[in-house]
Amino acid sequence: MGSGQTFNCMGPSTAAQALTLTLRRWLSGARPNVRRVLARVLAKFWSSTRELPSVRRGCVRIAMYRLLLFQLACMLLCLSSARRTAPPPWLSSARRWHAAPSRLRLGAHPAASAEQLSSCTQSWFETDVEHFSWVRAVAAPHCSCVSMSLSSCARTQARDGPGTFSLRYFLCDAHWRATPDGAPGPVFFYAGNEADVELYVNHTGLMWESAPEAGALLVFAEHRYYGKSAPLADEAQLRHNMGYLTSEQALADYAALIFSLKQRLNATRAPVVAFGGSYGGMLAAWLRIHYPSAVDGAIAASAPIWAFEGEEPPPDAGGFAAVVTRDASPAAGAAPACVDNLRAAWRELFARARSDAGRSELSGIFRLCGDSALSSEDDALSLAYWLQSAFDYLSMGNFPYESDYLTNGDGLLPRYPMQAACAPLADAALPGDPAALLSGLRDAAAVFYNVSGAKQCFKLQNVNDATARDDDFWGYQACTEMVMPMSRDGVRDAFWPQPWDAAAFAADCQATWNVTPRPLWATVSYGGRRLRSATNIVFSNGGLDPWRATGVTFPLSRSVLVVDIPEGAHHLDLMFSSPHDPQSVRDARALERREIARWVREAYRADPPRGGPPDGGSESDGTAWSPRATQLFLAAAVGACISAGVAAFALLCTCGVERPILRVRRMSRGGAHASDGSSPTALPISTGGGGGARGEAWGDAHEPLLHGHAEADEL
Repeated sequence: MGSGQTFNCMGPSTAAQALTLTLRRWLSGARPNVRRVLARVLAKFWSSTRELPSVRRGCVRIAMYRLLLFQLACMLLCLSSARRTAPPPWLSSARRWHAAPSRLRLGAHPAASAEQLSSCTQSWFETDVEHFSWVRAVAAPHCSCVSMSLSSCARTQARDGPGTFSLRYFLCDAHWRATPDGAPGPVFFYAGNEADVELYVNHTGLMWESAPEAGALLVFAEHRYYGKSAPLADEAQLRHNMGYLTSEQALADYAALIFSLKQRLNATRAPVVAFGGSYGGMLAAWLRIHYPSAVDGAIAASAPIWAFEGEEPPPDAGGFAAVVTRDASPAAGAAPACVDNLRAAWRELFARARSDAGRSELSGIFRLCGDSALSSEDDALSLAYWLQSAFDYLSMGNFPYESDYLTNGDGLLPRYPMQAACAPLADAALPGDPAALLSGLRDAAAVFYNVSGAKQCFKLQNVNDATARDDDFWGYQACTEMVMPMSRDGVRDAFWPQPWDAAAFAADCQATWNVTPRPLWATVSYGGRRLRSATNIVFSNGGLDPWRATGVTFPLSRSVLVVDIPEGAHHLDLMFSSPHDPQSVRDARALERREIARWVREAYRADPPRGGPPDGGSESDGTAWSPRATQLFLAAAVGACISAGVAAFALLCTCGVERPILRVRRMSRGGAHASDGSSPTALPISTGGGGGARGEAWGDAHEPLLHGHAEADEL
């Protein structure tokens, strides 16, 4: 204040009024956490003065305001410089990108809503056909690497092959938003498996339902060779160039796509969480293990990564069929007689298949179309495998609600479809009527193969062409690196003896695809059970899912967790929520969301802005602070408020009223007593002004500073 101004403790000054208004305006616009902390500190100081007399209370508050004025002004300046005046670079870039045409609306679906699907954009990513070689990979249309020598094929590829292909993915940005410190929100990445990626866009409810709270960008990537992501457009030529259909190449596709997206969207700090179910769950886990810089965590649902040879202990080859059988038993809600009737039906089927007349009867009972009529025992065996596959699929899709996931969108399976399939086999007297028993087996399989009820006859093929093609290409992968031994014995399960025969399997792969299986490669490449270095993965398994037999069923570390869903079928936790969901799957999703939140927090803490602003921005472009910097600022602000409040009690001399009393011991050359031998004197606190006599000041030890020559003369 100027020398001509006076200060009245009994009324607020203009400075105090201005500061009060400034505080109110700033607190109303500050971030909630900053506003709560500072408001709490100010309220604490305000309430602590209520017990003082009114005169002193006013003085303390005015003194506190004056001391806080400079400190708060500095803090306001820092905060105003840190606030963004323009949209974050990553967000504006994303908006410009998504404003481009070619937005594709997917078909309506019972799970994903039209509003959700309308936020998705179909895009294409140009990636290498062969990620691990410098030789161009795709042969020209006249070159078949299966039939040509390696050297001649390589020369043709180097001359004619384009080397890249377009990988399809969907990007859904309706919920993508910045974090409180201005960093781009996380990315939820679905690692597509052996089907059209639209199937996963429509069904992966865990991603959709978690995105609004997390502010996440959703990315659904299609696996090479499936859907529309084929390296060659011609189907015949594609089948002659299957050598690039491997999990390693798919993982490299995904890692390259994630890197490219983050660069293109100016979102290099965005954490990425991978999701996947079944083979996609295996890919999600392996993506975290092999490319930890690409993804910060993985939800691997129903992922049978321990299904390969070379494991110790070895995989349970008969476990899959055992769980299918349990699903057809009362333990899973099915009819009590279903399992026994299934075993009896297989015996009857193979007995009739030995004669032409019996095969003719079987063709009639099972309503086979003309080109699928049985003419040999091998045909009858094909019929048995076809029927068996229906139960395998129904077991995987044993969901508590209607779903078209296992039919590739071609019709809804009923709730708990295995129970529906066992209904025609519920009569314990059926073995006494062989024709009725076989008819019951036919009607049970029709729950899967005739979802619409419109088929008049059956062909020994899959439920639709899309599923048949997917199974065909998966057969190639199973013949190369995804070798998963499976067996059945008719005792532990409800089928007939089918021991695992590695030699016969290899011969079939040679005949079908001209390849020889490498049964140990998956274990060598991905580590099998030796996952001590793995982190941030959640494996989930359903009690009704036959793939749980070769999944990870116990936690491997504090950050590699397992969640069990006793009433869940194949990756039920990834599906959309339903009123029919059992509590176990709700708990599983809650645990997965907690882990996702933890991974995202850790990723932001581990990757704060380094040096200058990210993405090449300038120092004045409003770059946000890292979470750690925000915490340090808040701590400094609180400390400043506390120190100012304490100092306020030492500055009451400006108020021209009686000072509060603080009792201290007066120290003299002689010790702890006063110089006159009396008891210690109560002294008023002084701000260092010139008023007051010697006895009213700090005491003997401090008087030389206040009274200079007088104390010196006394000494």
